[in-house]
Amino acid sequence: MPREKEAYRDTLELIATAFPGKTMLTATEVAQFWGKDVRTVRKVLKDDLVKHVGISIVKLARRMS
Repeated sequence: MPREKEAYRDTLELIATAFPGKTMLTATEVAQFWGKDVRTVRKVLKDDLVKHVGISIVKLARRMS
């Protein structure tokens, strides 16, 4: 069973604090959180973004940690 990365829990908490009550984030919200252009976010997360829905905060935390 794979171990979670050390920074995963902290990253998940950071995202959850920034977007209280949300479980899915749009590319625009991730761009705002990262301080990047939305096109950059779509390029970096292209395999993880679900069309018209976004990305779950759990998957985003996993990718960021």
